[in-house]
Amino acid sequence: MRPFFRSAIATPSCSWCLLMVMGVVMFGGCDRVPPRPEIGKDAEGETREFSDDQPAKKVAKSLPRVPAESSDREAEPPTGIVDRDLQWWDAYLVGREPIGFSVTKVEPVGGGDSYVRYSMEEQLKVRRGKQVVQQWLKQTSLEAVDGTFQEFGSELSRGGEIVISSGAVGYNKMNIEVRRGDQVETVAIPWDSKYRGPFATQQSLRATPMQPGEERVLEALLPVQNVVGTIRLKAIDVVNVAMLTGDSKKLLEIESSTLVGDRVVLSQLLWTNERGDLLKTYTPALDFATYRTDQETATEVGTPKQDLLAATAIRVETDAPWSTISQQTPIAYRIEHRTQDPSDLFVSSANQTIAAIDDRTVLVVCSAEEEQSVDSQPVAAEDELSNALIQSDHPTIRQMVNRLLVLEGASLDQKAETLRLGVYRHVRKKNFSRGFLSAGQVATEAEGDCTEHAILLAALCRAAGIPSRVAAGLMLLPPAEGQTEPLMAYHMWTLIWTGERWMALDATLPERPQFADRIMVVSSNLASGNEYSCLLPVLQVMGQVDVAIED
Repeated sequence: MRPFFRSAIATPSCSWCLLMVMGVVMFGGCDRVPPRPEIGKDAEGETREFSDDQPAKKVAKSLPRVPAESSDREAEPPTGIVDRDLQWWDAYLVGREPIGFSVTKVEPVGGGDSYVRYSMEEQLKVRRGKQVVQQWLKQTSLEAVDGTFQEFGSELSRGGEIVISSGAVGYNKMNIEVRRGDQVETVAIPWDSKYRGPFATQQSLRATPMQPGEERVLEALLPVQNVVGTIRLKAIDVVNVAMLTGDSKKLLEIESSTLVGDRVVLSQLLWTNERGDLLKTYTPALDFATYRTDQETATEVGTPKQDLLAATAIRVETDAPWSTISQQTPIAYRIEHRTQDPSDLFVSSANQTIAAIDDRTVLVVCSAEEEQSVDSQPVAAEDELSNALIQSDHPTIRQMVNRLLVLEGASLDQKAETLRLGVYRHVRKKNFSRGFLSAGQVATEAEGDCTEHAILLAALCRAAGIPSRVAAGLMLLPPAEGQTEPLMAYHMWTLIWTGERWMALDATLPERPQFADRIMVVSSNLASGNEYSCLLPVLQVMGQVDVAIED
């Protein structure tokens, strides 16, 4: 049995909140997107103005890629927990706008001589177009006072659906159970006594505050993903840091990178005081920040005004008019990453080639479907099987396939196009508030956005005997009203195996695009049943790239 969640990540302070935000805002490329706000123009500054008569300044400095030599540093074993009875509140902001909060408690268990329990509750609101999405998360972690991790539990609510996870350490393994609706799956992962729990960063910093120039490596359970990841911390220097109240504090700045295997999946800046309290974090994706504050300030979250679909859209530099671009194939996209080498952040495929220009820039050349080569990764067994999200064995999915595919002797291309149009017509209501539905839910409820179109089409194709995957990345859109530059928005679509190569299908469109309108960042068969598996690579792109179309 496979766990539902192997590929989501926890941030050091805000836990899963960043991925929750990503999950509800990133896949909105189905509509025309309004102009993107000016984000990142003041990235070198370290002040944030909150007065109404002047724009906010971004708090981030550049986040350099983790040096290769850091990989040789040994991970530190768990240390004694200094906190036995503590509570703190954090406010979550995207740009200048509060979107949520968390409260974290540390409480003694059985008198506090043997165990302590960490608990965190997060709530957030984000706007996608005209709809406001609300989500909440509860998580707990039982730790021995010597820092040895024992067990965890979590409840995640998205659009009315609750996912419950729990896990406990056994002999050289951790046994994990995940409940999603009426489905239950279990998995056992290898476990070492040196591994830490989901609050590893906070515990390490509080037990032994870092000093300028110090580096630290932790190995810890990454919640939701349910694997052990590596957290690398590098203390830079004490700097003057703008806080939520408008004042500033002298805090130690720490660069944090979280890795799964050899891949950096999350880069952040952290700021701590002399006691090791984590008072502020910043993540470039979505211009996302957390601030330590009081309960009253943290919970002042009204109805969000900023449309995060607009905030994540990218203005594309080009001298060509849209009428020319919309007929062009191939298209060469020059992509410059602000903090790292982007060469391994984009997928090479049958219609997408990647060429490095320098250590921050790549040229991604995309062609239309009819120009694809046969240079594709072969199909895997998981691309044909039903799973928790792509439910190709669901009764409603089977009924749809039987109803749509009535033409005997149809070619694979004809079958795929029939199914694509079937999904386009079936998903009648555009709904941004549901997060990420399974194929069975989409077939039954007939609503959703591009994620739901992609998932349902993938399930129908598998039910019809056509291997399928989903892909996520950037989609080129025409200029917004009053603008001349086209936009790129984050989007999801479906891939099918033709027998020689993977071919893209997009059920959000009335017809197939005839030009090279998209850049793929990741593809997945979602065999783990984990909707967040498509988000991790995008975290390294979102809010951190500039795109131009080359002549």
